[in-house]
Amino acid sequence: MDAAESGHVERRRREGKEFPGSLRKCGAPLDECSERTSAAKRCRKAEADPNEPTGQQTDQCLGPQTPCPGRESPRSAGDDGKRNASCSPHAERREVSKSNGKTRGGVRTRTRSFKSHGKVVSYKLPYSSLCAADHRFYVENAAKYWDLSPADQERVNYCGERAAKEAGERAAFFQNLAAQYQERYQQFSAGALEVFRAYVSKRSKEIRKMPKSCSVDGVIALENHRESGNDTEGLLSHERAVCSLGALRILESDRLQDYLPDGNIVGPDLKDNAARETCVGPIENDALAKELCIEHDAAVAITSEALTSLLSLVPENAEARWEVPVKVSQDQDKRIVYVSDPLPEYKVSAKEMLTKVGEEGVRNCVMRSHSKQIGRHKSVALFGEESGCPRTAKAAQVMNEKLLKEGSNLFYSIWTYGSVRLLVRYSYLGLLGGSQGSKYAFPAAKLEYSLHENYEDYTVQEMMRWWWELFLHPNAHLLLAKVDAETERVAQTERMNRGTVHACKGFTFSPEVGAQNFGCILKHVTGLRKEGFYVLSHRRGEVRRVVCLSAGEERGEGGGENKVASVNIGKPRGLLSRDIEFVPPQWIGEIGKNFLQIPGTFPPWVEKKRFFDKKQVRHCKTWADGRRCGKGCPLPHLSASELAQCDNVWSKVKDLFGGRAPHCIQRVPHCFAAAQGQPCPFGGEAQCPYPHLSQRIVQELEKLCQSQ
Repeated sequence: MDAAESGHVERRRREGKEFPGSLRKCGAPLDECSERTSAAKRCRKAEADPNEPTGQQTDQCLGPQTPCPGRESPRSAGDDGKRNASCSPHAERREVSKSNGKTRGGVRTRTRSFKSHGKVVSYKLPYSSLCAADHRFYVENAAKYWDLSPADQERVNYCGERAAKEAGERAAFFQNLAAQYQERYQQFSAGALEVFRAYVSKRSKEIRKMPKSCSVDGVIALENHRESGNDTEGLLSHERAVCSLGALRILESDRLQDYLPDGNIVGPDLKDNAARETCVGPIENDALAKELCIEHDAAVAITSEALTSLLSLVPENAEARWEVPVKVSQDQDKRIVYVSDPLPEYKVSAKEMLTKVGEEGVRNCVMRSHSKQIGRHKSVALFGEESGCPRTAKAAQVMNEKLLKEGSNLFYSIWTYGSVRLLVRYSYLGLLGGSQGSKYAFPAAKLEYSLHENYEDYTVQEMMRWWWELFLHPNAHLLLAKVDAETERVAQTERMNRGTVHACKGFTFSPEVGAQNFGCILKHVTGLRKEGFYVLSHRRGEVRRVVCLSAGEERGEGGGENKVASVNIGKPRGLLSRDIEFVPPQWIGEIGKNFLQIPGTFPPWVEKKRFFDKKQVRHCKTWADGRRCGKGCPLPHLSASELAQCDNVWSKVKDLFGGRAPHCIQRVPHCFAAAQGQPCPFGGEAQCPYPHLSQRIVQELEKLCQSQ
């Protein structure tokens, strides 16, 4: 690093824009949304540190002159000597077993439970390897790191590194727990399967009209970066809506549970409605889309679902897989590229199947709800100022009548990408009423398998999809139905806008990179010279290219050894696989008075301060033996003579509390007169119901009292 760069980094640090390496790479953030998006980075950091044993706390202070107060682990019978062998900070070594969720070394765990195939399964959640004082110190001081002393900075660094490692341990803990009960991720109802098969069967009718055999026509290289100095030019931008047709429901509530029978995503008539033919077919068969492309000089007609898939190509979303059909047509001296909805996948997991069923179930119940009214676009097709073409008006009138009978709607908007104009077709679930903000709404579903702990994190694939869907649906909000996978019922509805998704995604991906890659695809499809049918194919794990398949005779990418056999796109689709996608539950802090916890970590052990230990006041045995004790020792420091004064404390406290000595005491019971050196009002220690203790002993015993 040269001097100029070094000065720039130092300046950013002092301005608070950059943390030191340990914090930047592994420090747990304080914002919960940022925590969701940085869990993977912290997990990789934790896995990359082979020198530190998993879940252990080392015998070292957190920083010079600022040792962490020591604390004791919950003990079992017979370990008093071992437990009191040392009172120095971090004297105990503890290890959390990542294989089965059990604990070692006396770490206290919390018992949780969930159901698997009707049986209740209990598991134990470990406590944090950092004490409550560490958590509080980090949360209160991490944001003002550069204003701290070197000793406090060292302590913050240590806590950040421990928290980062613990975040990885937490993710691994729940992942191993899910691996032990994989059947939970493969269960579904017979009704959900019937609905999904009806959907696949309807789409299969479209596929049978396509050419069965396709060969590689070309390979589209993805750039996977945003060109510097070109922040706005070439990005996708909305010009205006040119047509809106059909019926739009007025939604009185944004709670999707209110529209579902018993909150179930599989309604009684969902199967029949899923198999029912609709007037909204593939966009290449949409006569209105063709006329609008001619009238508004659009080179591409594309559905919002297809555009969302093409825009979601970023390196962080390499696991996405899809096949998007493309048709190039030449008519009336106008060349139009039609891009339809992605084809159903050949194999889907139970989670992907239920996600599709959830979206269809929500849309079906809301559109057919009797409590809603036909909205503002019920009989008249609305056009832009330029609309005056008789052929376009006639096609719009025909489509509008069909949509009104179905109770559905279609919208058409003109978008631009550089010099290319696109016609985008999309629809809405309904219109949120005036009290709900007068926003359009469209649905999405997310399966939840960890409700016993919390709702699951948002994956990059989900956030990319929601971000672009909100971008492509002007003036709209997303109604996300979080579905309990066990009961197939909507557990919660989350209303999201693009700002919400943007805050949740943090720095996990850049939508601009997806737009840049879409430009590469758009350039290729608009440059196709031959009319006919094509398929854009993206394989799982591929980050550098998209393959373009074309119907016709077999061709290779470059001839010779690169020749690729034809691809049969007519193979059966929608087959169920046994794949499992584990998503860790979102972190949620423990709730309590004056309780602070580092995001992403296990909860710290907050020990109840027991006053007695086997009929004797608790004390530091190291100090009593005349040895030196740690600065942060939480136990009373009493000499042998002072301990002798406390011999009758247990019996007197027992009498004061009705024959039973409590474990926790809020104030030290003692004779106030004796502590001040004055005569006892009861005539002496033998007759006094309160222990006679000196002022120093009282101050030391206050360490054992519970704070109110």
